[in-house]
Amino acid sequence: MKNIKILTVVIALTIISVSCVNNKEKKLVTEQETTVKLPYSIDLEKNLKSKEAVPLSQLATSVRYIPLETNPKSLLKKIDQIVFSKQYIFISDFNKLFQFDKTGRFIKIIGRNGNGPGEYFKVLDFAVLEESNQVILLDYSKQVEIYDFDGKFLNSFKWEYPSTSIAFADTNKLIIKLANIPNSSSAYNLLETDFEGKIIRKFNNQKTRKSKSGLIIDEIPFYKYKNVIKYLEFGSDTLFSIHDTLLEPNIVFHLGKMKMDSDPSIPFQNPERKKALDKLKEKLWITNLIESDSFLFITLNYGLSDLEVKFVFNKNSGELFCLSNNGLDNDIDGGVEFWPKYIYADSILVDYANAYVLLEHASSLPDSKKTTSTNHQFITLTKKINEESNPVLMVVNE
Repeated sequence: MKNIKILTVVIALTIISVSCVNNKEKKLVTEQETTVKLPYSIDLEKNLKSKEAVPLSQLATSVRYIPLETNPKSLLKKIDQIVFSKQYIFISDFNKLFQFDKTGRFIKIIGRNGNGPGEYFKVLDFAVLEESNQVILLDYSKQVEIYDFDGKFLNSFKWEYPSTSIAFADTNKLIIKLANIPNSSSAYNLLETDFEGKIIRKFNNQKTRKSKSGLIIDEIPFYKYKNVIKYLEFGSDTLFSIHDTLLEPNIVFHLGKMKMDSDPSIPFQNPERKKALDKLKEKLWITNLIESDSFLFITLNYGLSDLEVKFVFNKNSGELFCLSNNGLDNDIDGGVEFWPKYIYADSILVDYANAYVLLEHASSLPDSKKTTSTNHQFITLTKKINEESNPVLMVVNE
């Protein structure tokens, strides 16, 4: 999950609800699955304390590692976002947009930092359109820039609306998620535009913010599945799918008493600020949600802290699993825990780990496991990297 970026202004967060089924014998993938009809109704609060370890082998049979080439030009400060295409891997570290091939070989940096044409301040979000080999980048300065896969600058436009996310609606339209700021003059939370920035359609806010002080959190569930854009507005219990002019309910989450206030006021000064934050620390809200053909991967945070709880929802059987660890236990090759940060083609799950984390994990394995055929691939990988290497991508197919 991306780090939560907190800006001291007003609050525009993202909320949801969570539950687990208390059944010790259940499996993530059952032999006889029943199709659960939309919209899903997911009770997250119900068995929040019934946590369990879930093995990665219940989702996949193998793990593929992609070490990202490390040189002075390709050095990543962190991984903020990953997007795959058929030929390339695009990675943002929030400062720059890097392009690698599918083996991890560094190709180039798309665009550059600055204020002129083909330049950007920070990479707030980006998306890829394979049909036309285009990359669209949402800058922190309210600017949108379009490049081709060769890094050529094609076009840009700018507007007055603070934005958080961007996606290709189709081959000639964009959907841009606006920050839902308390007392904002904008009554909209989504805009559909063409590639020149001309507004085609506006979608009204699902929730109106009125608090005069607070925070803006620009990480909200906003993703594509089956070429349909889905998003969850802060303060709403419903994940919506965008279909032309309609917002169709897709998933309803339930958090009950654990649900975070949908419009909290966070004073700027202590001790009032500390009191307000203390009231929120036991409350949960969904910070990240991604979807594959078979599963929903749900991440929630307590209050405004980094303390997380994670769930896996089986879309076929309707079972919900509350994880006792930070991810799925890698029982396939003995590597580190796996938790998908990105899903390509609706069934290819992508995670990453810093090189030093992989090396520390390898060194902690008993000598007897380092020589087994099960652990051979992971141990071989760790011999090719050092602590200063770029992160390593971990890829599994459902």
